[in-house]
Amino acid sequence: MSGEPIVSVGLPVRNGQRFLRQALASLLSQTFTEFELIVSDNASTDETAEIVQEAASSDPRVCYHRNGVDIGAAANFNRALQLARGDLFMWAAGDDMWHPGFIGSMVSLLRESPAAVLAFCDFDNIDASGRPVREYPHLVELEASDLFPRLTNYLGQPEAWGKANLIYGLMRRQAILEAGGLTTWSPHGWGQDMLVVFRLLSLGELRLARNRMFHKRLAPPPAPAGRGTLWSRLAKRRESLRGWRGYFEGYQRLIDMAEGLTDSQRAALRALARGRYVEIRRSDLAALRQEARRKILRIVRGSAPRLAP
Repeated sequence: MSGEPIVSVGLPVRNGQRFLRQALASLLSQTFTEFELIVSDNASTDETAEIVQEAASSDPRVCYHRNGVDIGAAANFNRALQLARGDLFMWAAGDDMWHPGFIGSMVSLLRESPAAVLAFCDFDNIDASGRPVREYPHLVELEASDLFPRLTNYLGQPEAWGKANLIYGLMRRQAILEAGGLTTWSPHGWGQDMLVVFRLLSLGELRLARNRMFHKRLAPPPAPAGRGTLWSRLAKRRESLRGWRGYFEGYQRLIDMAEGLTDSQRAALRALARGRYVEIRRSDLAALRQEARRKILRIVRGSAPRLAP
């Protein structure tokens, strides 16, 4: 690569030694080669530094930067963005895998569509061994040229359908900078990746490749824990509801910021955000009531006198 890179790949990482070699090899095997790979190491204490420096010694596209202290995940994502030089930018996780044609295909989509600010593709989840474990067939429903249907599609799609993964698409660097990078738009921080994508889609169009070229690795499941008391489970559900509420409040803020919407379109998006939160809250409260009823029935049955045989 000579001169400025066309694409900057920002890979924020902390203690990622388990899968980092695989991720680096996958990125450095791309058929499109005009990119820099910026690894922002957030004060790792494992072998992350050695793994990256080994890759950098054999490929000059790898740029290693280390934070002296842990600055937090979001700040480290933004650090990788700040270091970027290319007109196009993408974040990469240190445990994911990419088809060799991923970057090239995304570059082509953005070159063909000057109004687009984000390009992505069909993807799946893989486990620790690299085996596919889940597909996301509804992602193609998000594509729309006009602003209002584009924002409606994204806001209306369930979170479980994988829309957060668009944060790992290829973006125009100026657009993600204008969007504020990885900004926390909700008071609780949950769902910030989806809110950033929504903000980005308010600035331009989305283009999606139909072929599968990205493999998002699922984190290993946590060690099983006891169910806890009814009250502790109720407290967790209440905290979850607070997260959901903050998340949809974030959408309300971004809807107010979006330019190019009519008053009626803005009102419709606000109503959609409120309606989705009410639907989730109603479902969660119903589950809470059902769990409480089961607990009460167990208590009542356990305290009832037994009849002699």
